[in-house]
Amino acid sequence: MTYGNRLDTLNHHLLDWNMRKIRRMGPDLHQRLMKARNQVRLHSSNYDKFADALDPLYSSNYLEAWVDLEENYIPSVGQQSVYKAAAGKEATREDIIATITHSEMGDSAQPPLPNLSIHVLWMNKGLDIQREQRRLQLRSQKINSGAMEIDHDRLRNSRQALWMRINAWRTQAPEEVPQVDEEADFAHCDSNPEDEELILPSSLEIECRPKDFTSVEIELRKGQANQSLQTLRRLLSQQLVLRREVRVSIRGQHAATRANGLFDRIGSQIKESANLYRCALSAMHTLGMDSRLLDLYRVSLH
Repeated sequence: MTYGNRLDTLNHHLLDWNMRKIRRMGPDLHQRLMKARNQVRLHSSNYDKFADALDPLYSSNYLEAWVDLEENYIPSVGQQSVYKAAAGKEATREDIIATITHSEMGDSAQPPLPNLSIHVLWMNKGLDIQREQRRLQLRSQKINSGAMEIDHDRLRNSRQALWMRINAWRTQAPEEVPQVDEEADFAHCDSNPEDEELILPSSLEIECRPKDFTSVEIELRKGQANQSLQTLRRLLSQQLVLRREVRVSIRGQHAATRANGLFDRIGSQIKESANLYRCALSAMHTLGMDSRLLDLYRVSLH
């Protein structure tokens, strides 16, 4: 077989395959058309029944009447509105910081601890660094020797930036909470910043914990736990909606690949929020939080 005959044979087979594919598409499209026609009749019948059940006053314009009903809907006292998603009312870290520092109430009285606002913000920065540590731990688990060089470079840059944040945070530490004497040199350090322990009141022995700082960290940990649970509820609802959308509407390899990537992203965020919740729960237990309040946060997250 010459080169030209080979090309002609391949072209013949490819054209035959395309023709078979088009012929198979015909019955499938016809089946979808018949199904859509049946659904049109069903929806038209349901719409007519719904229109007949409405008050004649709204029969001229159903859409505007429905929008008006939604806008003027007022639930009774203690009743959750059917048009609004349920939202958590628990105080987050931002709410607790505003309450402790009296920033929202405009209270000009002297706080019980000197420089309380500075210490609260310093401790809040420590919790943010812990969250970044856990995020970096999950990220480093996905990067192995087979990953691309750009992924290793990004991980290296993130670790350097985290080392700088940790060192800056340690230099701002109050005298009541001792820190390490020397700053970590991230360029020649054997350990990773995501594994570095941050010295907070929950990390100290009971006799070494400043009482005022302990109460502040308990409140901040409560806000961290509440915020983690709110994030978990939101992410789990998004995951359920996405799962239903994939089952009902997603067709084709490209759309399925994008959906799987979104699944992985939401799954990583769920793991991160669950780890933060466990960290907050462990810290509250270590700090000696009231057992009755602590039982409210004892949720098993697997």
